[in-house]
Amino acid sequence: MSTPTTGLGRLAAILTTESDEPVIHTPAQPGVSVETVAVVADVWQGEQIITLSFTSLTELLATQGYSPQEPTVVELLHGSALLPFQIPAERMPDFMQAVFIINRLLPVCSYGLDVEQGVCYLQCGLLTSPPDLPPEIAIDAVGHAVTAIQQYAPYLVAIAAGSTTLAQFRAHLKSRHILPPPLPIVTQEMPLP
Repeated sequence: MSTPTTGLGRLAAILTTESDEPVIHTPAQPGVSVETVAVVADVWQGEQIITLSFTSLTELLATQGYSPQEPTVVELLHGSALLPFQIPAERMPDFMQAVFIINRLLPVCSYGLDVEQGVCYLQCGLLTSPPDLPPEIAIDAVGHAVTAIQQYAPYLVAIAAGSTTLAQFRAHLKSRHILPPPLPIVTQEMPLP
């Protein structure tokens, strides 16, 4: 087997050999202008498959005619997973607060919202110099993202559906000793050191 020459090729090779999650690698080819790697992050109720899809933002920009002033020595891989539920407008304030709390618990990924569309997604990134992508970094980054989906998305579904309140969610996190403390509100300008 040849050594992958792209960051996504290396990511796919690492995940295929080092991870338990199913991986689908789609190399760029005629008709498919952008290379992708998809990881099955979770399966809900035995039928809804949540995929964490990676693309190279560096390559995507190149397909749009962007060329950097100097040759790039790094490649930015962006992963995202769209969660398969809608957030009703009346639930959005509590949902947003829950996302803010969860994001404070996530070291290498974050949840995001499209308020107008009423959807939630998870995103993460990897910066690499192809073909060098340390397996430990790839496994940790993807593992954190998959864990974030498996551990916290069910709470987000419940909050969006109204079956769990924000107060109940906070109480649950507090009972597990993982509720982050409130952020201080800064009302005056802080001097720089």
